[in-house]
Amino acid sequence: MTKAPKGRDEVAALAHHHRTARPVAQPSPTPEHYWLYAPDQFELATAARLLRESRAALTHVDYVDNGGRVAPVAWFRLKLGGTATTIDVVASGVAVASLDGVAVALPVETSASSRELLIRVDGMPAALGVTDPSGWLASTDGDSWRAAGVRPGGDVAPHTHGEPIRLLELAAIDNHYELDVPALGRIVIEADSRPSLSTGETIAESLADAADAESRHDLDERSPGVWVSRHELGLRYARVGGSDIHRVSIEARVRSVDEVGAFITSDETLNDIWAVAAATLHTCMQSLVVDGIKRDRLPWQGDQIPATIANAYSFADAQIVRDTIVALGRPREGYVNGIADYSLWWLVNLRNYGLYFGIDDFVRDEAQAVVAIVTDLARSTDERGLLRPTPGSPVFAGAGPDGVFLDWGAPHLGASATAFQLLWLWALRCAAEVLRSVDHPTAVNVSSRANRLEGVLTAAAWSTKQGRWMSRLDCAPDTDLDTASSLANIMAVLAGVRVEHAASPTAGAILNGATGTPFMRASALTALRRLGETDAALADLTRAYGAQLHEGAATYAEEFSATTAMYGRPFGKSQCHAWSSSPAFLLPQLILGLESIADGWAEFTVNERLGGLAWAAATVSTPHGPITVIAERQLLRVWIPAGTVLVLEGRRIAGPAAFEHLRWPTNPTFSASVLAKESS
Repeated sequence: MTKAPKGRDEVAALAHHHRTARPVAQPSPTPEHYWLYAPDQFELATAARLLRESRAALTHVDYVDNGGRVAPVAWFRLKLGGTATTIDVVASGVAVASLDGVAVALPVETSASSRELLIRVDGMPAALGVTDPSGWLASTDGDSWRAAGVRPGGDVAPHTHGEPIRLLELAAIDNHYELDVPALGRIVIEADSRPSLSTGETIAESLADAADAESRHDLDERSPGVWVSRHELGLRYARVGGSDIHRVSIEARVRSVDEVGAFITSDETLNDIWAVAAATLHTCMQSLVVDGIKRDRLPWQGDQIPATIANAYSFADAQIVRDTIVALGRPREGYVNGIADYSLWWLVNLRNYGLYFGIDDFVRDEAQAVVAIVTDLARSTDERGLLRPTPGSPVFAGAGPDGVFLDWGAPHLGASATAFQLLWLWALRCAAEVLRSVDHPTAVNVSSRANRLEGVLTAAAWSTKQGRWMSRLDCAPDTDLDTASSLANIMAVLAGVRVEHAASPTAGAILNGATGTPFMRASALTALRRLGETDAALADLTRAYGAQLHEGAATYAEEFSATTAMYGRPFGKSQCHAWSSSPAFLLPQLILGLESIADGWAEFTVNERLGGLAWAAATVSTPHGPITVIAERQLLRVWIPAGTVLVLEGRRIAGPAAFEHLRWPTNPTFSASVLAKESS
């Protein structure tokens, strides 16, 4: 691709051309009902459904079941406006109504004198379908009331099922069937007699013995000659045995997305890397953001860190981010996912939500959850403010005895790991920023705790001689740049710890150390960019993800290694994993310097580094409207929506505006002008 796009529409068109052939959902139909839920109930019930489905369909599920409890009953209340009307409802369970305190039958006939309608629903959870969702309040105890959560849907409550279905046909190739892109759904086989089925994310997995299967492949006869997998399966390939197989298809779950970001350059490999990253995330958007479609098909907090930012750059689907934050942030006991550092990552992720999706009512509502998590964690700190987890509840088996995980492949150093304590510092700072953004009175105390902790950590783990962070607290300087040392230096940069030393040893510790998964590598590349090592970060990203493209990947895997084995099983590795979607945000950040620096993109930066590229362009959807950047060798154009400010080389340019920045090759200064005011 040799010519740069000229405007926003052309950026979108070029990017769409380079997207992979992943299935795109049909537009959402007009809802038959609006379903009302008490606070948190849709999210918690959805998480519970995903866990039930995962355990039924998969042969290996290792997940701590400590999510918030689903309430068995809820009340829904509506103040009436003094007009006679008929109110009909559907419910997820048994519904009992009263009008002004008197029991009435459904549908309810109100009069001009009617003042209040109250409906109790018994269900797990209790949900109420109405035609007009305006004004309804909900409660799980009949005393505390909040605005009901509203979800569009049909005759069945939406927490009971997944994303919309799109029928996709599998192509028959040699001894198997295959899809262009992995999908989650039920396999449908049209055959003259009962067939057999095995599936996988690779051809080898679909052809393997049943003893090595990661999924269960029971088939039920839906109608004469039509066989359907009992469980929804995550797959790209299928082996179907039997005679006279006429057709193999999948009822794929594909989330509808309204806003689609774009990234495109003069380099085809970079374009494909971005497109596959977006496809990976989209495939894992299954009611909540799940880790993978084959395994485990469940929300893990580690996956949310890169996925939330990747979502902001590719789909701007704030609803699924909110739902996943709530589903994970209500553990009834212990830590998020049974991992101490995942509770810390939850705080970081909520801050990321505010930065990229804005400070809204959701963030204000979550302030109490932030206070609860910080307060609970603070109970496990020592006299220096260091976090010493003391799990007295279920702990994820892959973590250490104190629930400290850090990353696959990282040694179990526990709370003595500098990286863990620096993550605690970063989480405190994120919590303080969230609380400050909603004017919560505890923000100052949380910030003060973080400042004290920074001093403790600098004294305990910073090596002035080596100019970098040590892997353990209160230990002699490390002699090798091991994984733990790399993690410590990554976390220090992300936590914003200030030290009056050159950054190069810190960058070296990150570059030369090791990280176990794409989840932590995304953090490493972000840290390198902040240290000015943009070229090294881009080279690392291109090498790691380009290798998967070379092997024919349509989505990115859980690990960078070429093998399909993981967890001691031959096909244990997920080949479509949410935490591997980070190129969707890393590429626009590394090449264009396009990044939100104030809540909801109210302020953003552009600092292009084209390197060997002739041009690069991107569009991101924001709460204020789309931002588009087109960078060429001597010309930078930025479309700035109303309500946002572009921060560029010391200048602040407020939208709405189309901004042109001309770089003269013989003059280090630049000519810039606001070309035209856009309508707000």
